Amino acid sequence: MAAVAAAAQRPSARSRLRAAAGCFGLGAAGAVVVRSGLGSADGGAAAHVPAPGGSAGPSTAIPEPPRGVNQRLAYQTPVVVSTLVVIGLLPARSRHRRLLRCLRRASTTSALVPCSVAPQALAVVHGVDLHPVALRRGRQAQDDILLVRCRLKGERHWRMLDLRRDGHGYWANACGVEESRITLRKNDAELAAEWLPVSISAQTPISECAPSWPEDVHEALTPWPLKGCGTIVFDAQYFLESACELLAGGQGPLLFPGGAEQLALPSMFAGKALQQALSGTSMGLAELFLHGVDDSKQRGGFAEDKHCKDILYEDLLDASEAVSTGLVDLTRARLVGTRRTCRMSEWPYGFLHIPRTWAHGVVLRDLEPLGEAELAGCRRGDVVIAANGQPTFDAPAQEAAAAVELPRNLALEVQQPVLEGPFYLRDASVRAIGELAGVDAEEAVLELVPRLSQLLAERGGDGGNRNSLSEEDGERALWREEQPSVFAGDGGSASQLHADTEPRVQFCHVLHGIKLFAIEHDPRASGALDCASAEVSFPVDLPLAEDQGARWLASPGVSVAACRAGDLLCFWGGDQHCGANALGVGPCVALFHAYEWPLQRDNDDGAADGVT
Repeated sequence: MAAVAAAAQRPSARSRLRAAAGCFGLGAAGAVVVRSGLGSADGGAAAHVPAPGGSAGPSTAIPEPPRGVNQRLAYQTPVVVSTLVVIGLLPARSRHRRLLRCLRRASTTSALVPCSVAPQALAVVHGVDLHPVALRRGRQAQDDILLVRCRLKGERHWRMLDLRRDGHGYWANACGVEESRITLRKNDAELAAEWLPVSISAQTPISECAPSWPEDVHEALTPWPLKGCGTIVFDAQYFLESACELLAGGQGPLLFPGGAEQLALPSMFAGKALQQALSGTSMGLAELFLHGVDDSKQRGGFAEDKHCKDILYEDLLDASEAVSTGLVDLTRARLVGTRRTCRMSEWPYGFLHIPRTWAHGVVLRDLEPLGEAELAGCRRGDVVIAANGQPTFDAPAQEAAAAVELPRNLALEVQQPVLEGPFYLRDASVRAIGELAGVDAEEAVLELVPRLSQLLAERGGDGGNRNSLSEEDGERALWREEQPSVFAGDGGSASQLHADTEPRVQFCHVLHGIKLFAIEHDPRASGALDCASAEVSFPVDLPLAEDQGARWLASPGVSVAACRAGDLLCFWGGDQHCGANALGVGPCVALFHAYEWPLQRDNDDGAADGVT
């Protein structure tokens, strides 16, 4: 402070620096230090310049934030903090030579400029705007790259700067002549608190969401919600322009925190309606589908991660139209009642079957009224124990399906399951959103795919990126599904590790809860896992095998994303992937849809088609 006071009494130095500092700005709730590339990083006096709009200085209009920034976000009050952004020389262009000469003459002084900016902007003041765009994560922290946009006064277009971690852990980059640098003097925790949606920092810590997962994974997901290779996007326009490029070539997933709000997607409304609807419930998801949300609210309280108990699958299918459109994971279900033998003579038998778990067994989900199966004694939801004496309970799904499709003289041994443990419904219709959050939320979800398709086609080509999804790409690439599928699970439920048999780009929109999603971008990571003979999953409420599960999750070849309500996750379905629904934050409800994208990727056949 003594140095600041001394410098403030030298008007000639301060005048020179005001002229130089007029082209620089500062990050949210911080300050900028403008230094010459020739001067010492720590030496020299500092001249304090009053904040724009303050009593000691003229008011300054803050430029509009770059495209993709939420225009409704309020500007923060000017604050001077100890965390600094150090900006050095800019590239030497003819129109900037006068500025460079001024900086050299003032190499022993600097200017501390507090300012008010948009919360998601690094700098918006006096001619230079800096805006966070994306964080490209590598296998190790030292491989990470932080992308920011920079625009000088009088320039129309934004330029992209790549920042990397320096020896002190700050983000910095040489940006021109004479080793000039831009340094963000804030640690990752401070930057994450500024750039990520407020809801993320307010959520339960990852260590409590996934207590059975390795501590290495907990640490890697803090403060950034992505471990391993992949990209965290902060800017909507960058997402629309670069999503195709970022998803190619084993670069890991693409996570857009708060993407629903920044892109103004209909899923934002559906998520808020779902949050409001579930805030007063006291039941698990199975009970919600069985009794309805309104009935559960009358019972009062909110029991996080309450699992279903003593509910017959048959009763749930009869009560919920949404459940009858999807697949329920019966991995932890138990069989009750008498085992029955149902004999049928002629095909068609009048039943619709689905797998019992993610990749094994067979279950009768629907029956034709007065059809062969119903007349023979079959019931909706029956688990097939054997078909003509051939065991089907733990048989691979394809073998079990073939066993119940004999053209004649079929004898099924069946038994009714009771749902236990965390409930997980996958690949259900959007009717599930209507049953949980109302008709308006269901109709909003129906608009999601058309809206996102329109955004990618109209805005994806604006930047001239040859890898972006332009209108020409749209002619060659079609949405795989016109409507998204609903995946809803209690905390502790998890999906099987698998790759899609028809690889395509998958979009995941989290509406409620937290979904922990793992994507294997290096096939060598799963070499020790026995995915061929057994279903491999990573539930957060059960101990993981130290030699396999924990090691795979912590592997550098595996990316893990912590996706919260309002987040958008994109990944290549041809990579091995799986999901786990977190504890402590209520049920996880997400929407999935696929896109046929013009990507050049290796097609590795997986164990099962579909997403998690």
